[in-house]
Formats: sequence, structure tokens, C-alpha cells
Amino acid sequence: MRLAVSGALLARRGAGLAARGAWSSSGSSARGGRAAASARCSPGGPGSAEPPAQPTQQQHAAPDNGRQLHPQPALQVAPMQQYELVSEAPLHSRYLTVYDRRVRFCAPGNPAECRVLDFDVVGHPRANFCFAVTFPFHPYKDGRRGGEVTLIREYAQGPHALAYCLPTGGLDPGRHADVAECAARELSEEAWLAGGQWHRLLAPEHPGLPEVKWCMNRFVPFLVVDPDTDPQPGSRDAEEASMEVLRLPLDEFRRLMVSGEMLLPSITTAYMALDRLRELGLLDD
Repeated sequence: MRLAVSGALLARRGAGLAARGAWSSSGSSARGGRAAASARCSPGGPGSAEPPAQPTQQQHAAPDNGRQLHPQPALQVAPMQQYELVSEAPLHSRYLTVYDRRVRFCAPGNPAECRVLDFDVVGHPRANFCFAVTFPFHPYKDGRRGGEVTLIREYAQGPHALAYCLPTGGLDPGRHADVAECAARELSEEAWLAGGQWHRLLAPEHPGLPEVKWCMNRFVPFLVVDPDTDPQPGSRDAEEASMEVLRLPLDEFRRLMVSGEMLLPSITTAYMALDRLRELGLLDD
């Protein structure tokens, strides 16, 4: 199941489309008492397909952390980093949902200096705004350092091109007990692999990494070392008909990471997995 976001969806915001579908019409509307702004990959299981409830006027302020303003005088104006959710409602829904989010920003210590802005935000409520990305690593068996990586090449609707990615899939509350099971099932369905030594690359309590700035989806990266061929792989979804499974040497995989042909969550996962492989002694520093 692929979570690549199509730019065509955002273009439909101006048309004022009403939300469609039983699952989206009730999901993630602050005006209806639910806010999608707090969506997370649940560490204890998929939970509800809707984001957790959140007060619509909850205020947030960026932590100070002892940071200094830029030394250039023209850039020393304090930013409006205190913000609160005013309203949120779905505009359009099909595979993804586009939300209209209104946020009030104020300068810290100066509540009179505020402005209200509207944003287009995209998310996948049927996947609990959560997905898994897995780096399948196959160490060489002949004593050489390094190994190979299994990856996917498939159609990506945003760039409208064939793109490279690691096995990736959305959390399905009806099929997956948690995001780890989601990762294992997607590895079977997309890469026809199973087993191996699994490593979750974030702490169990971590909410997941944001997919992109304007998207509510978060992902959890995994590393699996030395998986086997799955003799009975899971079935693929209809939109995965273009998938091609490849196994490349690590050097060639690294070149693809910076080629512009690999999707960003896969690149992030790859960097984290390579660090973990060095920690495990399976790669040279």
C-alpha cells in the first residue's frame, strides 16, 4: 500500500469540495470535536482509525532551548511561534484526505500581535496516519563485508514517474496488531520476503517521523537483516500492479539514494538502517 501524495489532490482545494466517504466524513474535524493535528503512530497498537480528540484552542509554544536569534539585526525579530488550532475540516477524500486547517499564530509575550492562516493538510486516516518502511539487508555469505538491499520500483503518482523505494505500507487496523506487524506483512506482499532479524529504528514510544511538512502521516523505519524468500507471499493491492522487485549491491543502492529517483521516507530509513548496520558490525565505518 503506497502513501505517496499526489499534487493533484491539493489543486482541488479551491473548488471547495465536500468530504466524501463514510470513514472520512467523520474523521479529523476540529469543528466536530476531533483534531487530526495530533495524529501519531501508536506504539501499543493501531487504535482508532481517527486521530485522538484534542481541544480546538490548545496553545503550543516552541521550546526556548537556549537558542539565540540570528546575529544579523534584520533577522532578530521574534517569530510567531505560539500557535493554536482554530478549526479543521475535510475538504476532499478518496485514497487520501485533504483537510482545511485554520491556525492562529501569535508572538510570544504579545497576544495582540496575532494572525490567522489557512493551510492545506493531507493525510491517510484509513491507515491511522501511520505507515512502516523496511530496509531489507542481505549480508554477503562469503566473508566479504557489506551486502545487498531489496527494493521496489513502482509508479509514484506525485512525480508521475517510476520511482525506487523500500517496502512500504500503511497501518491497517483491521489486519495489523501494530506497526511492526504492518512492516512484516508489507515486506511479504511487496518484496516476497519473510523472517530475518528485525530492528525497529525508533524507540517504542516514538510517535513516528513526519512524512513531509504538509502531511499528517508519520512513518516508523525498520531494518531486517537476512530475510528469506517467502514461499507464500501476501497478495498485492490493485495500485501495486506496476511493482518490480530488485536486489542491488549496497554501493549501487547508495547512488540511487541521491539520484532523485527514490522517495524521501525510503532515503531517511536507509540512512538510519546503515547507521544501525555499522553499530551491529555488519558494515565498515
